[in-house]
Amino acid sequence: MTTRKFSTANLRPALFALYQGKNRMFEKSSTLKLITLLALALCALASTPAYAAAPTPINACQTLSTPGNFVLTKNLAATGECLVLTSNNINVDLAGHTISGDGSGRGIGGTNVRNIVINDGNIKNFSTGISLTLSSGNTGDNTIQNMNVSNNTGGGILIDGCCNTFSNIVANSNTGIGLRNNDCCSTVTKVVTNGNGGDGMDLLDCCYVVENSTANGNTGSGIFSDGCCSAVNDSVASNNSGDGLDLEGCCSTAVKDVTNGNSNDGVFFSGCCGDSRGNNIAVNSTANKNGANGFEFTDLRNSITNVTANKNTAHGVFMTCPATESGIAAKGNGSTNLNEDTSSGVCTALNNKAP
Repeated sequence: MTTRKFSTANLRPALFALYQGKNRMFEKSSTLKLITLLALALCALASTPAYAAAPTPINACQTLSTPGNFVLTKNLAATGECLVLTSNNINVDLAGHTISGDGSGRGIGGTNVRNIVINDGNIKNFSTGISLTLSSGNTGDNTIQNMNVSNNTGGGILIDGCCNTFSNIVANSNTGIGLRNNDCCSTVTKVVTNGNGGDGMDLLDCCYVVENSTANGNTGSGIFSDGCCSAVNDSVASNNSGDGLDLEGCCSTAVKDVTNGNSNDGVFFSGCCGDSRGNNIAVNSTANKNGANGFEFTDLRNSITNVTANKNTAHGVFMTCPATESGIAAKGNGSTNLNEDTSSGVCTALNNKAP
């Protein structure tokens, strides 16, 4: 269980001012990515242990109304809600146990709570596996880790507030979204969201970092982010009914990702700020056999380097110029291997193999 000594109250307005164009917009997206990573680091590092006392045992579904450490002593079965959190600063350790529902309610749920840790167990067959709500614009500082939250009749994990940590999670085969975070500046590491009835992950607002994660075979997109300045690295988003990666807003990156066999684009980037600013980057990534484009950049001043885009139904790479293109390997695509929209300028191309 952690409590945060650092306040993000001053950090969040600066990030949103950057997003909305109120501050100076940097031309180099690498600088914006650095800002994102520094913001996340501050959220992660400014913490100290909150509770050292022995945890309170839990052997039945109940309401947890006081801060502290709690640990399950056995598997729990619920009709409707199971664990309801009404206080901040609660650590729930499932200790390898399973919480099972009857298809309704929440496995673990809290309203207007923050600084929650949920760790080491399984939650299944609820309407929502884990749901922590919070008023818009507030810091959550929640941690969900070492969890399997699958086979729920609605969403898997639905979290509000910024600056959360998701790690070592499986959220598969939920009827709705696998994982949704409703605010900015959270990290997603080693998270698997496969076969869900909506998107694998919905990361709403700006400044997420996703690493070593998987989002395959979802009814929607694999990973969707609707704000600027997010990074998806070393991840796989394949065989989804929408896009593999749908990164909307400017200044996002896709690095060492695989997005194959999606029904729409492998990787889709858009822009922001009312002036068609893109500043998005794709590097060392693969997008093959998608139902539309391998990589699509809809706005200006993007960069694509050392990617493979083969046998997509439309274009291998669809680029809006001006932009920088280098090391593109694209062949066998249904329309063109490299399509450039030059209505706003020309692209700089180097060492491409996209005949």
